[in-house]
Amino acid sequence: MKHKLYYLACILLFLLAACTAKEYKPEKEPGKEKPVKEEQTKEEQAKEEQAKEGKTEEEKNGMTRENVDLDYHLQKPVISAQEVLTYQKIELPSKINNKKMAVLGFYDDDHFLLSLENITALEETEYGLLDVKSQSYQPLLSPPGKGKMLAGIVAHSEDYIVYVEYHGKSEFDRTSEEEELLMIFLKAYDKKQKQIVPIHAYSEFYPYSELHFKNKTILMGDKLYFDDFNEAGMDADLYCYDLTKKKVETMKSGYQNPGLYQGEPVAIGRSGAEYDTIYRLSGEKVVSLPENIIELSVGERGIFALNNKNTDEVLRVTTFSINDLLSGEELLETMGSISQPDSNQYYLCWQNYTDQPPMLYNLEKGCFLAFDDLPKGIFGFELRGSGGLLICYAEEGTTYYRFDRK
Repeated sequence: MKHKLYYLACILLFLLAACTAKEYKPEKEPGKEKPVKEEQTKEEQAKEEQAKEGKTEEEKNGMTRENVDLDYHLQKPVISAQEVLTYQKIELPSKINNKKMAVLGFYDDDHFLLSLENITALEETEYGLLDVKSQSYQPLLSPPGKGKMLAGIVAHSEDYIVYVEYHGKSEFDRTSEEEELLMIFLKAYDKKQKQIVPIHAYSEFYPYSELHFKNKTILMGDKLYFDDFNEAGMDADLYCYDLTKKKVETMKSGYQNPGLYQGEPVAIGRSGAEYDTIYRLSGEKVVSLPENIIELSVGERGIFALNNKNTDEVLRVTTFSINDLLSGEELLETMGSISQPDSNQYYLCWQNYTDQPPMLYNLEKGCFLAFDDLPKGIFGFELRGSGGLLICYAEEGTTYYRFDRK
């Protein structure tokens, strides 16, 4: 359930990856070198070797942007999901009220949180609930009005829907100085009271920062944890808003990107000059972060990082990896674009953007679960307890599979 601008960035990653999605076929068989012609002189051989200098190993092995190996390379065992899960296809509408429907997550076991969007007029976006059995739709949040836009649900429970709202336009979209500059507001919908609770107006530095695009907002009962820049715009502070008392408190200066680990809030702080360590709010260290981290998933059972393992500057191709930070183990690597790692006490999942078999990681068994009876494609997951929703995207439409443990 990311912000819309984050989705746009992911779509660009997907388009880039799609351009390279071809089977990798080496120019020569493994262990066999191209024979040197008998008439080739030593001088010609030297020139040939010199031409190879400066090339990456991928280039020397015949890899180009057109034949990059996009498969998953798994460092843990993989079994068929059918061995431990039951799953079945469920039918959901592609449109409601003539607006495109997208599932944002589970509200409870019987309802999905939805966004309804008019692609040509994003200001008309609304949020609501879909009853899975009856397929009936209940609106929750209506479009906020001209020049404003609902821009993403960032946390939710059965009592609160926490979301961000855009006012105005970014500095890249403004056509005149008279147009309102983009401001971002954090709000919550109190479902019991049926009212909107204003929580926070983000700083002017926030909209174009990694805090906005990558950092999380965490809801724990009536307590909402979030971050923002301090007044000088030089550092981040961690805040807690009490939704019952309607009061905000600065929890930690110099902390950002909160998460819930083992039932209590944690956040990223500094061990020196850089934000490089996850701490409990008591100051106790949990784990150090790698330098090449892209995104973080702090779950009830573990802490996982999506990393830039390597970027080939010549081919302009990145090798991604997902690592278990507590054990220090790498779980998978791929040159195919992936993002949005997410985890709970049972599973670790991610969003992929190239044709791969639907797959997630079982934390209890320490192995990958492959939905090997389903076609390869672009997929994502929404987790809920021991089950969840597998979402498979294709040109002909989106398909949904509800799954749970046997």
